[in-house]
Amino acid sequence: MKNSLNLRIFLSAIVCVLAFIVASRIVVRLLAYEPMLTYLSEVFARQIEPQLHEFDESTDINQLKSKLIYPLDGVGPNQVLLFRAQESLPKDAFWAEVETKISLNLPWHELAHQNAKTVQVMDLDLEGETWRIFRFIGRSDSVIHLGLRKSMFLNVNLDILNVRNAVSLRVYLVVFLFVILFTAFMSYACLKPLKDLQARFSTFEINRPYQKIATKDYYSEFAFFIKYFDDLIQNLRQSYEQAARFSSDAAHELRTPLTIMRGHLQALINSSKDGSKDQLELSLIMDEVERLISVSNKLLLLSQADAGCMVLSKTKINLNDMMGQMFDDFQMFHPEIDFERDFNETLFVHADADLFLQLMMNLMNNAVKYNTTPGQVLFSARATAQALVFSLTNTTDLSATGLDERIFERFYRHRVKTIQGHDSAVAGSGLGLSLCREIVRAHHGELVLIPRHGNMITFQCTFPLG
Repeated sequence: MKNSLNLRIFLSAIVCVLAFIVASRIVVRLLAYEPMLTYLSEVFARQIEPQLHEFDESTDINQLKSKLIYPLDGVGPNQVLLFRAQESLPKDAFWAEVETKISLNLPWHELAHQNAKTVQVMDLDLEGETWRIFRFIGRSDSVIHLGLRKSMFLNVNLDILNVRNAVSLRVYLVVFLFVILFTAFMSYACLKPLKDLQARFSTFEINRPYQKIATKDYYSEFAFFIKYFDDLIQNLRQSYEQAARFSSDAAHELRTPLTIMRGHLQALINSSKDGSKDQLELSLIMDEVERLISVSNKLLLLSQADAGCMVLSKTKINLNDMMGQMFDDFQMFHPEIDFERDFNETLFVHADADLFLQLMMNLMNNAVKYNTTPGQVLFSARATAQALVFSLTNTTDLSATGLDERIFERFYRHRVKTIQGHDSAVAGSGLGLSLCREIVRAHHGELVLIPRHGNMITFQCTFPLG
């Protein structure tokens, strides 16, 4: 999950939501007090104004105070100031400070959604505490002041925030579910174009030079990436074509002189004295020439496979007869190896006889070349409704390191290292298994390496029937 884009999107969404929740709570704590204070003041004024609207100078202030219904919880008589604008206030320090500050003609502020002619508000600092003074204008333009401690509004504000927190805790589950759905949607929406582009990339083949991607079929953000991919594929195609052309030309150019050399060497060997030093040295040179001819033939076949023009002349081949004769020949030259066949029914395969023989010879040679002493080679085959499946298994003391799909690459030589750590020098060009796979693919089949089990290694081949 470390490299999962879906997980990354989910975690990013979770982090964003958590950051938003924390930031919103901090912002509300820091900035919500003043708007909430204004709102509570408006609510308070709307509820108190009808009770004060009918007062006049003859109304007894104490009687009026006793009839007021305070809408804010926790408001007591000692937390309310109520006095007329022109009446005499009690003679003490507190009321003297109230009278002094009221007389300074400090600016009154209007409340939104209120009639500015009847309700106004201002804040006063009295004895180290802030009071919010409401100014109500009644009948005959009589004025009465009503003051509340601002801490009362703050308490109500905290209560509201606490209610909000309680509701938020229940909402967080919904938010979490939303994040999951959001992640699923965003993953699908963001990755769908990439998956489509990936599927389009997977259809590219090196031997199809005119295969390109139209940028108009994808989002504009992918245009540079698509162009880069097209340029890269084009360069690879050019390099691939040059390498294939070189292999084909080299194979063609080498076949004629090598064939002539083989003929002359064969004549010199026949004319030399049997068992002489000259005949022995000529035989060694003859072996190397034969190996070069084999390599050139393989390169030519691989070039034809690359160009898609490997000519097949399919015939019906009796697999039992071919493998029986082949096993008898190998058993004669390698008595230390036990050759076994694991199929009884008569099986046929439709393939090019020469290419199929070369396929089986290459696989058998590898099975013998990399075997142990004593060793075992097992050939098994079965027919399904659609294909003929056969496998060749042999014992080996090679290390499993490097025994993977790379062995089908051209000129790849597996580091022939035994399990005991000893190096083993085995002759070869590194083209045999590459040619085997190309032969099988030319017949629309598949050749694979089965993961090693113990000291056994298996190549499995599937040939379509018909």
